[in-house]
Amino acid sequence: MKGERIDFAENVPLYIMIESAVEQRLLDGTYQVGKMIPTEFELMDEFSVSRETVRKAINLLVQRGKLEKKRGIGTFVASPSETEWRLNNLSNFNAMAAHAGHHAETKVISAKIVPSDNRLKRIFGSKVSQYNYFERVRSLDGDPVEYVETFVPLKVAPTLQTVLKDNTSLYKVLRDQYNVIVSHVKKEFQASNSTSKEAKYLRITEGDAVQLVATTVSDKAGRVVEYSLARNNGIVSSIELDIQVK
Repeated sequence: MKGERIDFAENVPLYIMIESAVEQRLLDGTYQVGKMIPTEFELMDEFSVSRETVRKAINLLVQRGKLEKKRGIGTFVASPSETEWRLNNLSNFNAMAAHAGHHAETKVISAKIVPSDNRLKRIFGSKVSQYNYFERVRSLDGDPVEYVETFVPLKVAPTLQTVLKDNTSLYKVLRDQYNVIVSHVKKEFQASNSTSKEAKYLRITEGDAVQLVATTVSDKAGRVVEYSLARNNGIVSSIELDIQVK
């Protein structure tokens, strides 16, 4: 990917830009836990920056515990703590499951374009009129564990319907295909009861308790780029989690 350049906010030091770009790849699973990341020279070539710039960016991630250097070998993705993994990682479901030693699958069961409504206007604003809408079911070791509805503005990702397939990371697609860099995530958790549709996909009885997780994702400009509603078998009281991706 020689000569690729990153486009972040103006007046931000280059090494901070590289740090953000590399961390995004940690978050979306491009760089896997325990695996070596590209060398300094490869990153220099990819982003068209100096070795000093790359080294400063990598050292910041090492200091934050995101990466670890092995003398004479290279730089590797560090293993996060359990709490850090669950709360601060935007890695796709399959990557997170693999990290925990499980086999996971994500299946797209429907994909279409839908118009805005009052709920979506409150989240995305009144200027967004159409959305990519997906229904997906996530399975762990062969058992369905989560039913997810996802909304992404059509203007953010015009061809997402043809790109987001089974076992594909949404965040990786948004970054690679549409240059969307996630900066902020808001998650709200509450207890709920399954509808007949949710029960069908989760193989439970209608009315059974489920955990409802509402996720709102914004980019560095503060623009909301995704909203999703996930239902799984967890049972928790209503809480809210606000994550700033640094």
